[in-house]
Amino acid sequence: MKKILMFAAVCSVLAACKKESSGTKPSLSFASYDPSVYFASTAAGVPQNGYNFNVTFNIADADGDINDTLGIRAHYKSKDINNTLPDTTAWIYAQMPDIGANKGHSVKGQVTIALQSIDIIGFNPTSTNDSIWFSAYVRDAAGHFSDTVLTAKTAIIKE
Repeated sequence: MKKILMFAAVCSVLAACKKESSGTKPSLSFASYDPSVYFASTAAGVPQNGYNFNVTFNIADADGDINDTLGIRAHYKSKDINNTLPDTTAWIYAQMPDIGANKGHSVKGQVTIALQSIDIIGFNPTSTNDSIWFSAYVRDAAGHFSDTVLTAKTAIIKE
């Protein structure tokens, strides 16, 4: 009888330690910027074509269907207070690559979105100290949304 109780106790402990499923919702986390600061080229106080700015995210999805949309939105320490520029704080959407063979399997990887100067013009070009950061999320093919994540702040260097 003691052996049966001991066996039942061990089975209960093993069942309680079962790995939890991550569900079908994709996950997203900030990885890095390249370059580490944003170089903004301005002329007469208006942002011009400057440099590309890459934002990299870690991404994971339990069912591997992450090939839908990545949404990203810029935030600035100092906005264009004169409202002379178009509002670029709206969401920018990018198509996720098709990973085909991984559908139905757990996927972990990185995705990089290359932003151009036209995507980053909502800051105040005359401010001396400025920074930028982003909100981002991913939607998978089944329509599941990740949590919205915030990136780290980085400096805007005005040339």
